[in-house]
Amino acid sequence: MIDAIFTLINIAILVAFFTYIFKSYIAPFLQREIEDERHEMFELCKARDMLEQEAHALVDRGKQSEEECVSLAAKVDAWQIAVAKSQEQKRVLHQQHKKELTVQYHRQRVFREMQRMESRGLPQAMAQARLELYEHFQTTDAGQVYMREVVEETQKKEQA
Repeated sequence: MIDAIFTLINIAILVAFFTYIFKSYIAPFLQREIEDERHEMFELCKARDMLEQEAHALVDRGKQSEEECVSLAAKVDAWQIAVAKSQEQKRVLHQQHKKELTVQYHRQRVFREMQRMESRGLPQAMAQARLELYEHFQTTDAGQVYMREVVEETQKKEQA
């Protein structure tokens, strides 16, 4: 029985010794390791949260960029249509102006030609017409009346 008591005392001493060693040396080391693991987990969770926030921000920026791209594309399309309309209007105005200038040029040319003809040919034409009318209406009294009226009308127009 004494043997059993000493065995119990030895076991108690061994348990106390291992408890002391565990509490003095192993427990602080394990506590530091556990605390380091917790801190590392906390930092990893914090980093994960920041990455999730950044991911959401990037997704939002991507959507905003897409919307801006669509808006800019619509503005570019509208601008191209406006430029095309403006160019078409300029082209039409240029054609109208060119047509007006051409018409004006032709009118002036015809007017100058008529003036040139009048200055050169009208007296000759009138003399030729008098001769022809005189020969045609020489024998009748109505011919002389008609010829006088024509000559008078021509002279009135010439004076005007």
